[in-house]
Amino acid sequence: MKVTVLVAAYNCERTLAASLESAMAQSLPAPDFEVLVVDDGSTDGTGDVARRFEAPVRVLSEPHRGLAGTCNRGLGEAAGDYVIRLDGDDRLERDCLLLMSRALDANVEIGAVYSDRFEVLDDGRRERVDMSAFDLLKTIACGMMFRTATAKAAGGYDDLLFEEYDFLIRYRQLAPGLHYIPVPLYTYVRHGAGMTDQPEYWQRGWRQLVEKWGVEHLRSVGCDERRLP
Repeated sequence: MKVTVLVAAYNCERTLAASLESAMAQSLPAPDFEVLVVDDGSTDGTGDVARRFEAPVRVLSEPHRGLAGTCNRGLGEAAGDYVIRLDGDDRLERDCLLLMSRALDANVEIGAVYSDRFEVLDDGRRERVDMSAFDLLKTIACGMMFRTATAKAAGGYDDLLFEEYDFLIRYRQLAPGLHYIPVPLYTYVRHGAGMTDQPEYWQRGWRQLVEKWGVEHLRSVGCDERRLP
């Protein structure tokens, strides 16, 4: 199998169906990918929504362990050569899996593929985020495609606030090559004045990264606190 779409789902009953429908509607042929939903001990109907979908969706129901542990459970079960995360309230654009997997197929020197994305604001407006100049701090946890074996070799995700930045730093130590697709292939739904818009969130996440990596190493890999929101 070529691609695993990994959905770490927690209490996203209202939005999960649309996310899974976007994955099911991919232009990559269905036999070439799976959608693996890991239900992180949700207390609403998240698991019931996921189980209404047929193959290529499969569902694992787990005790609540948090985002990093849930992602690692899914990574361990991923059947695809490549893996991409999808949040339970976001969407994949139709050609996402096809274009990203094609780039990885074409060049073994490419470790990961990323693209522009859309961000949906509270008022419904959809804005394009240009990622042509790669900036680690502009990436999000989802919407990048990785080689599954390399993701496992990198150790998966650590239980940090900025688990995606930490993972990407370790992943690129093993596979530094990146490929950029200048098309929005992921739609990220912002949630107004949520946690990620709070200065305290960024300060706490940054402190965790500094404790693990040190400021100079973080700056050397393109993670500069002077660009934090």
